[in-house]
Amino acid sequence: MGYFAVGAAVTYVINALRIVNIFLIGINGGDVSTFHSLYGPLYSVAWIVSYPLIILGSQSLWHRIKSRGYVYETSTG
Repeated sequence: MGYFAVGAAVTYVINALRIVNIFLIGINGGDVSTFHSLYGPLYSVAWIVSYPLIILGSQSLWHRIKSRGYVYETSTG
């Protein structure tokens, strides 16, 4: 559930950032269609590629921390 929440939040922020950039380019007289069709998708592609890598890296790090005994598991029962 944690990965989903983080992924959804970052996806929202990336899309908002992309929209803000489109408006800023339009306000400054730039070519909005070029940004929208060529550079805009790079935001999404970068996130789509990095998100699984972040998940795998965090799981690997957590596994290493647990195997060294830094995290103490408690049992309730």
